[in-house]
Amino acid sequence: MEPLQVSFHLSEAMILSHTSARLLTLDDLLAAASYQETGDLRAGDSLPLERLAHPNGQWVYKASTWRAVESLYVEPTTIYKRTSAIALEHFGLDKKWDRGRGMTKDYELTYHRYLTPAIRFYCVGDRTEIDRLAGHLQFIGKKRSLRAGQIWKHEVIPSEQDRSLVDGTYVTRPIPVALAGAWKGVHQMVGYRSPYWHFDNHTLCVVPVLGPQIEEEDTIHAT
Repeated sequence: MEPLQVSFHLSEAMILSHTSARLLTLDDLLAAASYQETGDLRAGDSLPLERLAHPNGQWVYKASTWRAVESLYVEPTTIYKRTSAIALEHFGLDKKWDRGRGMTKDYELTYHRYLTPAIRFYCVGDRTEIDRLAGHLQFIGKKRSLRAGQIWKHEVIPSEQDRSLVDGTYVTRPIPVALAGAWKGVHQMVGYRSPYWHFDNHTLCVVPVLGPQIEEEDTIHAT
């Protein structure tokens, strides 16, 4: 295990939920890649990442939330959905369909697009295995059918600094209060390991104060 810098170069802007925009971690992405590979719902428990553990049984992977590389532009976008004529024909046209509810409901959804050349994570783990798992990922975020968040290249390289858990005195990922000690951040009830949506993995955590940070592009090629 060694400190690593994992970068994903994007050809399309990401569409992220409010939570993912602040708290998307590398282990969450690698857990998804591992599930694709194995079909095991508990694949996220055996990732090639080092852990920080507490005697009470709580543990987190040493894997940070994302940072934008070089620049970050955020803009709202609206996505519309209307049931197609082909779908209505499939359902049958012998009655009037209600476009205000049910499976034929029309809607518009407002999301935020995050436009950046690349995103970066820090971790401590097995470089070869992380590189292999990262290769399974093709998109990051929501609305993949629209090619949002498409990845065209990834890099896993050694990092001179270990920012997997903390940068200075501020946390770089959600960490349960019992594990965080004197590290600084905002207290929030969130998931701290994959699957992040599962209630059993939610507890009071110290989370990063700000949203995604922006780093200079030249550090992406550090060796």
